[in-house]
Amino acid sequence: MIESQTEHDALESTAVAHMTQVFEAQQEAFSLEPFPTLDVRLDRLVRLRKMVEQGSEIIVAAVSQDFGQLQ
Repeated sequence: MIESQTEHDALESTAVAHMTQVFEAQQEAFSLEPFPTLDVRLDRLVRLRKMVEQGSEIIVAAVSQDFGQLQ
């Protein structure tokens, strides 16, 4: 549990900084390879599917925490 507004602000600032870094990395990746080949795109989709399947319990828990219990 967050104990103070200052602690909350620090956590929020850290989260925003992290999201900014991720977004900048995505922009850089796109600029280096704006039009990947079909094989590359298919490989990325396969890897994404595996990550979602492996992390499904964590994803469901996070969504439930944010929006209420999923039914």
